[in-house]
Amino acid sequence: MTPGGARRAILALAGPFVAVILALPGVAWAEGPVVRNVDTSAYPEVKLEVRIPGDAPSLTDFHLRENGAVIPDSSLKVAPLRQTSIPVGTVLVIDTSGSMKTKGAIGAAKAAAHQFIAGRGPNEWTAVVSFSSAAVVRAGFTQDAGTLGAAIESLQPAGETALWDGLTTAAHLYDQRPDLQPNLILLSDGADSISAAKESQAVSALAAAHTAVYAIGIASDAFDPAVLSRLVGASGGSATTSGNPSDLTAQFAKIRSAIENQYEITYRSVAAGGALALDLTAGGVSVAVQTRAGSVGSVAAPTPVKAPHDLFTKAGGRDLLLLLAALAAALGAFALFTIFGRREDTLDNRIGHYGGTAPVLEDAAGAGPGSGFVESSIVRRAVRLTSKMAERGGLLVKVERLLEQANLPLRPAEALFFYGAGVTLLGLLAVTAAPSPAAGLVLAAIVAALPVVVVRQLRKRRLKAFEAQLPDTLNLLSGSLRAGYSFLQGMEAVVQETSDPMARELRRVLAEARLGRPIEDALGDVAVRMESTDFDWSVLAIRIQREVGGNLAELLQTVAETMIQRGRLRGEVKALTAEGRISGVIMGLLPVGLGLFMFTASPGYINDLFNSLTGWSMVIGSTVMAAVGFAWIQKIIKIEV
Repeated sequence: MTPGGARRAILALAGPFVAVILALPGVAWAEGPVVRNVDTSAYPEVKLEVRIPGDAPSLTDFHLRENGAVIPDSSLKVAPLRQTSIPVGTVLVIDTSGSMKTKGAIGAAKAAAHQFIAGRGPNEWTAVVSFSSAAVVRAGFTQDAGTLGAAIESLQPAGETALWDGLTTAAHLYDQRPDLQPNLILLSDGADSISAAKESQAVSALAAAHTAVYAIGIASDAFDPAVLSRLVGASGGSATTSGNPSDLTAQFAKIRSAIENQYEITYRSVAAGGALALDLTAGGVSVAVQTRAGSVGSVAAPTPVKAPHDLFTKAGGRDLLLLLAALAAALGAFALFTIFGRREDTLDNRIGHYGGTAPVLEDAAGAGPGSGFVESSIVRRAVRLTSKMAERGGLLVKVERLLEQANLPLRPAEALFFYGAGVTLLGLLAVTAAPSPAAGLVLAAIVAALPVVVVRQLRKRRLKAFEAQLPDTLNLLSGSLRAGYSFLQGMEAVVQETSDPMARELRRVLAEARLGRPIEDALGDVAVRMESTDFDWSVLAIRIQREVGGNLAELLQTVAETMIQRGRLRGEVKALTAEGRISGVIMGLLPVGLGLFMFTASPGYINDLFNSLTGWSMVIGSTVMAAVGFAWIQKIIKIEV
């Protein structure tokens, strides 16, 4: 492939690759536990009210640390909130504007509300608030099923949408019942159109009540899902959207499960008082809160969990994503145009690379009609600067050799430039979109290492294939010489019979020989380039035969038979050492796999290793011993043939 073809190949690969990266979907990261309330008024007895997202964990999966010290599991008393005497409050805030007539939304809302009320626990109090042109309290906090049922049946759709007034009214219901754990369920199908209150006032009222907001939106032309997301407070909750009102029963059932999945945790503190830092783990997820001995109150700001796709949910992030996607599409289109578009392909251009008359990239004065992205002045300067920097440390020569061995027709300076630019771009995206700086650095390291690993794997596979073809190639060449061919004619016959990579390397030898280079030197370069000791011996035999004479065909056949016997011996050794090799792999991976399993199954148990000097000493010592054992096994089973 010519240098121009290599550059076009780079562009063809770069555009779709960037497009695929940008098309990857965002990952939904799990929410952590939410501590709704901490009561230390009866210190040293401490009580916590905790909501756990997802499936209900086992009561034995709760683990607690206080100021870094592990609280024994036997000292923890964990009970579902439904089985305690803690009063739980829930306000149903239902949209009754005129738009709720469509698709049977109001009927589905009533059915879902009736089912929700039917599943109440003995310690739950419920209120009903509706809003259309104004907010109306249909029923205050009560446990009477008849009152709540009548309040729900009285809901009729009419009027505008006073969303903020409805939320503010519902939040202030907790002013008369501060003893209740506050929860609020909002159902709406449109944006606010008539409220006297503002959105900020409604959010402030919900935050002051420390209520968990569970918002359900029915999709419509006036509906904005972002509004529901902003209403979900720090005390936990969720925001979902349904396009079909018949799904409301299932949505309310999920909210019922979330409210039921709360627990009261009681333990006796061993601290001397003052500030308390609590780290709770339940079901493989953790949360950290701080309080003081002798206090009681809701926890309105638990440790936040950052979503990795926050960058792409903001307006600026979306604009950046669209810009990068457009850039990737433009690069892909330009690559296709460069590859399949018209370009000069004259005889002078073809033979110019051999005669030194072909235009050189670095000396091109400007971009002509056939020039591409790589020929632009900015990229040429960047490639030239990369080349100078790489030459100082000898990196350019190493990269060139690696690309040659992997059969990648790229210029080393251009490969380094595009590698650095791609790693920088994708690394920044990984660090920005990752849930934590550590995870971002790990992703960036993977992005940086992946191209190197792929190229080295291609190189290894090609060198191995070359070694496997060598005995058959020498036998073919020996047969050709016996048939009366000259050495060059025999090589031409071998090239026609064999396949890559051997055929490609021998074609290069023939081309260099036709240009006047000694055949032995060209063959010697192949041995160096392919790092083949066996081929180097073959070249040495050819040199000796040319100097002192002899039967070259018989000599090559003898060398080939020797290589075949050595290959068989290598196979036997590999078979005999298979058990040792697999033992080394298992012994090396077993501690890592077991450690990861323990982190997943029982984080509280394994975390003890990383919270004391003794634990760290054991981890470091076991790591060193495992590494020494793995190296020892590898030394035993490594037999040179």
